[in-house]
Amino acid sequence: DAAKIFQDMIYGWSFRNETSALRLRSQLFCESAFPDYLNILERIYQREMPIFKLMTVLRIAPYISDSDQKTIDWFNRAIKQILGSL
Repeated sequence: DAAKIFQDMIYGWSFRNETSALRLRSQLFCESAFPDYLNILERIYQREMPIFKLMTVLRIAPYISDSDQKTIDWFNRAIKQILGSL
C-alpha cells in the first residue's frame, strides 16, 4: 500500500495525463498531504522500500502501449527516480 501511495503522490501516476497546470497543482497538493508515516517506513525499511516501489512501477510495464508516450515518459522518470535513490 505504501508503494502505491508513492506511485501516485511522488511519481504522479494518477495525474500523468493532465495538463501541465493541473499536474503542478496536483503535485503541490501531494507534497502538502504526504503522510508522515511513509517517511517513517522509509527510515525503518531502507532496503525494502526501494524494492517495493520498483515492483509497484514495474508491474505497469506490460500494459503500456507503444503509442502512449506520456505513460512511457512517466514510467522512465519513475524508474530513474527510484534507481537514483538506491
